[in-house]
Amino acid sequence: MTASWGAFDLTIEEFLVDGARAYVRLSQVGRHLEPVDGIAPTGRTVRQINSVVYHVEDGLITEYWMQIDRAGLLAQLRDDS
Repeated sequence: MTASWGAFDLTIEEFLVDGARAYVRLSQVGRHLEPVDGIAPTGRTVRQINSVVYHVEDGLITEYWMQIDRAGLLAQLRDDS
């Protein structure tokens, strides 16, 4: 992650717990330093939105499901403005 995005900032936007499941919506801000999906490094600051659902048993994460807004990220990398 740090090779691609540098020393990125991670912000938890929302955190919900229901029994053994935890939902986290987060944003990650970093700089585009390595090729991503065939796009050469731009050096641009980009913001990526993610959501993750964790399943926790005995205090340990046993499974997780992650969604990443790849379309939003790619739109930022391709923006020529």
